Amino acid sequence: LIWEYAEIRVGVREKPDPLKIKGFMSLRLKPKVKGLRLSVKRTTRSRVIADVLIDGLVTHRLKFGPVKPFTPRPLTRVPVAAIVLDDVGYDITMAQSFMELHPSISISVLPGSPFGRGIAKRAESMGRDVLLHVPMEPYNGNFVRSLGGYLSLSMGPGELRRTLEGFLDKVPQAVGVNNHMGSSFTEDPEKMRIVLDLLKERGIFFLDSRTSSRSQGYRVARELGLKSAERDVFLDHIEDPGSIQIQLERLIALARRKGRAIAIVHPHRVSLEVLRREIERIEREGVMLVPVSAIVG
Repeated sequence: LIWEYAEIRVGVREKPDPLKIKGFMSLRLKPKVKGLRLSVKRTTRSRVIADVLIDGLVTHRLKFGPVKPFTPRPLTRVPVAAIVLDDVGYDITMAQSFMELHPSISISVLPGSPFGRGIAKRAESMGRDVLLHVPMEPYNGNFVRSLGGYLSLSMGPGELRRTLEGFLDKVPQAVGVNNHMGSSFTEDPEKMRIVLDLLKERGIFFLDSRTSSRSQGYRVARELGLKSAERDVFLDHIEDPGSIQIQLERLIALARRKGRAIAIVHPHRVSLEVLRREIERIEREGVMLVPVSAIVG
């Protein structure tokens, strides 16, 4: 089984009470989540750990402890963030609507999509970064057979290069590449090295979508000296306005902390509406939106 795991630190001003924490979390979560169980225990006098389990698997660990004084370090430059629209090529109107949100919005085009070539040309004329969204083998290889082509672990070096070259020829405007799916493929450093070597030859950067926490893409790209970066946030992993809002908050916080952050979003109506309402607030919070090419390095 594959599942998401998150570890969250929670600052509290008073000594945390395990019984109160468990009671509150049970009241809020159990009516909404089938098969949920909570494990709450004190680790020290002032610290408590609460594990959230679904069907016996830990999905979240909350670490309650005393609030630490926070003194922000003076920034030597403005923090920046980039937003990349994935899965482009099937809806012209949706792609256009996202690009009109902000001049920095970058798009990633699926090579086999019916409208990808035209959208890429339009994006280039608008001064937008265009990426190639390369399909790669996920854990469930059968899932991608309908795509009509993807980078597979069964391919040898020559076939991998020919397949990727064919994808690149379909989107000649691409200044970068990021992976579509690829949870299985990106974990193989030797296969990724073949792909990234070709990108380096072409002068094209690599953005690791991090569909697997064990992805080797960014690490190998750095070893090769290829311009690269990795995704920090999926804005709409859950297609819900509240969840997307929370992920936007994470993007702002990460950009402030690290100096830069990259988010991936998908062409969903709910994502468009939330961004249309909130995108200006990102810069009001002191984070500058830039094309993704301005962040890779």
